[in-house]
Amino acid sequence: MSYGFFATGSAGNLILGDENKVLTLKYSKDMKVTRRHEWTTVTQIGRDKVKVLVAPLGYGFVEETYPEPVTTNEPPYIFATPNGQYNGGGIGGFVHKGGPGNWTGFELVFAYDLYYTAVMSKDKIVGQPTGWTYHLCRYGAEPSKDNYGLRLWNSKNELTFDSGWKIVPFRNLLDKWVLESNDATRYYNILHYWGRRKSSGDVDYVYRVARHPWGYQNHQQGVLISSLQVFDFIGDTGDNEVLSCMPIIGFKGRDRTFIYCSIAYGVLQHPAPWTNPISKYQILSADFSKAYKPPA
Repeated sequence: MSYGFFATGSAGNLILGDENKVLTLKYSKDMKVTRRHEWTTVTQIGRDKVKVLVAPLGYGFVEETYPEPVTTNEPPYIFATPNGQYNGGGIGGFVHKGGPGNWTGFELVFAYDLYYTAVMSKDKIVGQPTGWTYHLCRYGAEPSKDNYGLRLWNSKNELTFDSGWKIVPFRNLLDKWVLESNDATRYYNILHYWGRRKSSGDVDYVYRVARHPWGYQNHQQGVLISSLQVFDFIGDTGDNEVLSCMPIIGFKGRDRTFIYCSIAYGVLQHPAPWTNPISKYQILSADFSKAYKPPA
């Protein structure tokens, strides 16, 4: 470390310098559903074939635009903390909007429950609270307006630390997920479960639900939702094949003892424990207890 500050305390070492970037909170907002899932199909009415709007309302979409674009080459870190406005739903399927030097927002999926079976009436979809507050984070920030404190610069005369920043410290990886007892629930009513997805024959779509210790109250701890993207895993369909699935995370009611993750996947011949895609899934968490204070 050529430039910086080093201190040793009773709980360990604290190092601030040009080799250790500081993650800061730039913007926060409660997320609500902005668009419902809908599609059209052709049906026979009398002698005519007409397009009919079909709306499986088990999930909707959140579309967020940042107050101003993020101009870094790397995408911003988007965390989310539970806010208690809705309990029982889940979020996943995160996609950045924009690109390097011009990150403008994101989209994600909101399921009305972790089991994908709850539906909402049409008039309650758009504007439905998700129960999560998103936090736009990045490394570094502009100088704070504090008159007193500590600031550090690196060898390039770049500000690397400001005690007036809203600093977000990383905490740990959520990686030791424990499967629920009903982890291999199968849905044979494919049309109700998947909407327009069709199947023929005796095909069962399987999902796993697992839990991880949480124990934090609303707004205290956040998870990196920008990592909640579709990923591949090996599944047994008779032969071992590469399959894709989308994790959904959330809570069951108001209890914060555990956070849950559900993953839907399908046409596995033998959904044995070793094929469980959640077993090695990891989500980064961070501490927002000091950086974010919800509006009164």
